[in-house]
Amino acid sequence: EEEAPVDPMQQQVQALKKGQRVKKNIKTYNNPGNVERTEKWAGMIRNTGYGENQRFAIFDSPVMGVRAVMRDITTKINNHNGNIKNIISKYAPTGKAKQGYGKENPNLEKYIKYVQNKIGKKNKVTLKDMPNIVKGIIEFENKKYGKEFINKYTEDKVFNEALELSKIDLPESISLKKARKLVATPLPPEKPIPQSTLMQIPLSDTSKIEE
Repeated sequence: EEEAPVDPMQQQVQALKKGQRVKKNIKTYNNPGNVERTEKWAGMIRNTGYGENQRFAIFDSPVMGVRAVMRDITTKINNHNGNIKNIISKYAPTGKAKQGYGKENPNLEKYIKYVQNKIGKKNKVTLKDMPNIVKGIIEFENKKYGKEFINKYTEDKVFNEALELSKIDLPESISLKKARKLVATPLPPEKPIPQSTLMQIPLSDTSKIEE
């Protein structure tokens, strides 16, 4: 019998759980925004991470990694009244949040300017701008890895699914597979009006009953 192919991400996860050092391969982390493990993200692999003190989250799929960035930015848009400079300053503060990883961010001003150019050079944003802000973040955080890598997260199939999932609350660490099933679960059918209730409608109101 042929052996099942080894999942490189699971190899990384198992090695990290054992406290082993692993070769840096950001492609297996599914975290294009270098989101930290400070929240109970859906799709996040529990009890492990990457970077210094395993501070950054590892996700089970590109979709869930992008969704986490979207949820984070949505919260920051609301908390900072749409001020894009404050939003990015909070997301990627200089000299602190990006130690060890994310050194592709030379300074905060360049980061802010890049994202602003992505959204039409605005200083004030709304939730409608969130998708383009996220694309700007993904591009800036990963520009040294090239367009092919960035496209794995910004292509329509991945990005649009992440966008839809970002609109709903999901349980901590729920997998993409289970999240899809949860979203696809149809609502229970409406109960028919009991005949006894219909009989109580006055004759003068029978015109309101659909035939």
